[in-house]
Amino acid sequence: MVNIDQVGQAIYGNVFTLIDVRSPSEYGKGHIPGAHNVPLFTDEQRAIVGTTYTRKSKDEAIDVGMDFVAPRLSEILDACKAVIPSGSQCLVYCWRGGMRSASVCWFINHAGIDAQTLHQGYKAYRRRVLADLEQPWKFIVIGGYTGSGKTEILHELTNRGEQVLDLERLCNHRGSAFGALTMPPQPRSEHAMNLVHQALSVMDTSKPIYVEDESQHIGSVWLHEPFFKHLRSCPLITLVIPRDQRARFLSRIYGNASIDQLGESFHKIASPLGGERLANAIHALAEGDLEGAANYALDHYDRAYAFGLKKRGTEPLATIEHNTIDIHELATRIQEHGSQAYKS
Repeated sequence: MVNIDQVGQAIYGNVFTLIDVRSPSEYGKGHIPGAHNVPLFTDEQRAIVGTTYTRKSKDEAIDVGMDFVAPRLSEILDACKAVIPSGSQCLVYCWRGGMRSASVCWFINHAGIDAQTLHQGYKAYRRRVLADLEQPWKFIVIGGYTGSGKTEILHELTNRGEQVLDLERLCNHRGSAFGALTMPPQPRSEHAMNLVHQALSVMDTSKPIYVEDESQHIGSVWLHEPFFKHLRSCPLITLVIPRDQRARFLSRIYGNASIDQLGESFHKIASPLGGERLANAIHALAEGDLEGAANYALDHYDRAYAFGLKKRGTEPLATIEHNTIDIHELATRIQEHGSQAYKS
C-alpha cells in the first residue's frame, strides 16, 4: 500500500499502471488521468451491495458482493492483464482504498502481477487535487473580446517555451454557445479539474503561467470555485482588436461546422441576441455569409464581455490594441508585459 504523498507526480507518469476498480459511473464522473477502469461491480450491483450494507449488515453485503464477483474473476484478471504491460508496477484504487481495491490487488498479485493499493483511494487523490488547485499560482490572464485569437496566442506562447494552461482544450469547449462545435465530448466537471491538476503538476510554481480569461463555466464544466476566484484576481492583459477582424477570424474558426449546427448554436443565445438579430443571423448563414453571421453573434458577446470586465473591479495590467489578429506580434507584446507581472 502506498499513499498519495509517496506517489507524488509519479501518479501521472509511466511508473504505475493505474487500475480503477470503481463502477463505470464513478469512473465517468472523475478518475485519475490515465487510469484504466476495471470495475469490480456494475453500477446496479454497487447499489445493491450498498443497500444491503445499510439495511442489513456488512457481512451480508460482503456475501452479496462475492456472489456478483465470483463468476467474473477470470474476466477481471483478463481485463487487468490486457492493460498492464509485462513487468509493470500496478496501482489499484477504489473510492476509499477499502475492500474493492484490496480484493482485486490480492487477486492479481496471486496471478503474478506486481500490484499495490492506493491508501485511502481516489478520495485521497481528490483531496490532493483540490489542495493543489487552491495554491496561489502565478497566472497571467489573457482577456479580450470574442474572436481575438486568445487560444491561438496560447499555442504560440507554448511554442516559445512559456508555461501555458489551456483550459478550453482540457474542457473540450471554446467557452461560448458555439464552443462545442467540432470538439470531442466534454469531461464531467470533477474530471476536468483532475486534468487541470495534471497539467499544472509539471509546471514551475515560481514562474508565470499564461491562461485565457474564462467564466466559471466552460460549456458544461464548472471550474473549482477557489481556483476560479484566484484566476479572476490575477494580472489581466486585455486585447483590443477591431470587430470586423474578429468576425472574419470567427468565420474561419467555425467554418468547418455545418449550417445546421451553427443555427442551433445561434438559437442557444436567442434571448440575449433578440428576435431580429437572430433572424438576420440565420438568414446570413443560409446565404453562406459566415462573417456576417459572426457579426450578429458579437452583438451579444461584446456586451457580455464588457459587463464581465466591469465586474472585475480592477484595471488590467495592460491593454494591447492592434488592427489585425497577428498572433506572432500579439504574443510578443503579451510576453513583454507578462515578464513584468510578478516582479517585486
